[in-house]
Amino acid sequence: MAVHRWGEFGEVAVRMMGQVKPGENLLIVADTWTDIEIAEACLIAGINAKANAQLLVIPKTSQTDARDLNPVVAGAIHGADLVVSVSEQRIAHKSAMRTAREKGTRIVTCMP
Repeated sequence: MAVHRWGEFGEVAVRMMGQVKPGENLLIVADTWTDIEIAEACLIAGINAKANAQLLVIPKTSQTDARDLNPVVAGAIHGADLVVSVSEQRIAHKSAMRTAREKGTRIVTCMP
């Protein structure tokens, strides 16, 4: 992992923007077009913050794809206290993200 290149970005996204706390369930969402080093930097920032950090890579879809996220992805989002999306596709408008926000999940969407 060449995370040193993206380490500061990961720290800003997870600790400053997401305000992750020790013991929280942190989900990093990337897609197959995301530079995996960016996602790994966020994952490492979460691990260093003592969060229960997980990285989920989803298939890239078109920006016009209106389908909702599949049940596996939706379940992971609903189980998180904080979701940091570094995917190329915009998933913030998907229903799983809306319902997670309604229940108190913090959502950070960012790309460098």
